[in-house]
Amino acid sequence: MERATLAQLTWFDRQGRPTSTVAERAPYTPVVLPRRGRRATLVRADSQATEENGDLWDVDFAGGIVSRLTTDPAHDSDPSWSPDERRVAFTSFRLGRSAIFVKDVNSG
Repeated sequence: MERATLAQLTWFDRQGRPTSTVAERAPYTPVVLPRRGRRATLVRADSQATEENGDLWDVDFAGGIVSRLTTDPAHDSDPSWSPDERRVAFTSFRLGRSAIFVKDVNSG
């Protein structure tokens, strides 16, 4: 996992002025927006675990709700949205090697 630093998710207008923030300041690494941009998936390092652990989190921008998508102690990363924005594919080392998993963001 790449080294995460504390970051704040912030929206900016076209002039570069911050307009709003979402979620708490945390060690986020890649933030992946689907086509419509109503939500995002990100990798967040677990502050209670080693640097090698990261889980996927879903951010709903309309409601400002942040939900954890994965809880496995293995490192999860590289989220990618399906075209219909119902599923997120990601890689994980939970099988002892890198493998691809798919998670339905609505039903889990």
